[in-house]
Amino acid sequence: MGQALIRYEYDSQIGWGLLTGDRVTPLEGSYPDLDAVLEQGDAAIEAAVAADPMTGLERSAVTILAPATAPAKILCQSPNFKEEDAEKEKKAPHSFFIRKDDSSLGPATGEIHLPEGRYLIEGSVTLGLVIGKEIFRPMEVTEENIHEFVKGWIICTDLMARDQFAREDSNQLYQSKSYRGFCPTGPIVFLPSADDWKLLNQMEMRMWVNNELKEENFTRLWRQHPAQSLTELSKVIDLAAGDLLLTGGSPISNVSPPTGMIQRIGGLLFSEEKRMSAFFQSLAKEGNYLQKGDSIRTTITSADGTISLGEQRYSIATS
Repeated sequence: MGQALIRYEYDSQIGWGLLTGDRVTPLEGSYPDLDAVLEQGDAAIEAAVAADPMTGLERSAVTILAPATAPAKILCQSPNFKEEDAEKEKKAPHSFFIRKDDSSLGPATGEIHLPEGRYLIEGSVTLGLVIGKEIFRPMEVTEENIHEFVKGWIICTDLMARDQFAREDSNQLYQSKSYRGFCPTGPIVFLPSADDWKLLNQMEMRMWVNNELKEENFTRLWRQHPAQSLTELSKVIDLAAGDLLLTGGSPISNVSPPTGMIQRIGGLLFSEEKRMSAFFQSLAKEGNYLQKGDSIRTTITSADGTISLGEQRYSIATS
């Protein structure tokens, strides 16, 4: 069974450790970021595995921080799940990659602040794969050797401001996904054992909003396996330890500004800014988007229940 790596604060100091039940075994040494742990911490991780967890810290005594750290490339693949309905699958768009800024990285608990003037906030839980070593040339990544390139699995929630992207004068998908806090990660980086890799295609992702199940996806329905994704990416860009591949969320919604007669009439009465804000606020009231006060919970587990990547719990607030 794999290990649960965490980043934590204790006694005003930030450290890394292995979480076992309700105990934390600190790693020996100083690691400024996840990149350093993955590249330099193998011996410390092995020593922590061999140590008696009872000699460590109580989980309740530490504050668990976001385990994914900047600097890091965050590459989101979306949409990347096949529709079980054959007719819907026929109409589904191809999967593609979207960049998300590492300033969006945040912890698994706390508050997500809505950007001022943004109303259509979407969220999708996704399995993140943590790159374990530098990829600087085209590589052939397969389901059999992916463990050589990926060191960990992690829960990520991919948030975006849909109205930022949909505005006539914007079309900024990168900006819409990169607001601060728009990528909650953790609470753990799961370091899979050799046997755990057999379950990569049997992971289940769920998101609840106000205790109502809103999203459920399964890696067995991946449109494109991450091994293929990494092969494609390696032909174009370099990747480093600590970079993240978010392997996919639900198909994104399509929102277009009002057109035709509505636009012409509205243009006579209101400025474009007021017209667009009113349009997006009306969509927000339909209940398909995250609202102030919403409580979100996400989990990723294996189908047989032997692997859990932990649980995220956060609420939506305004800036």
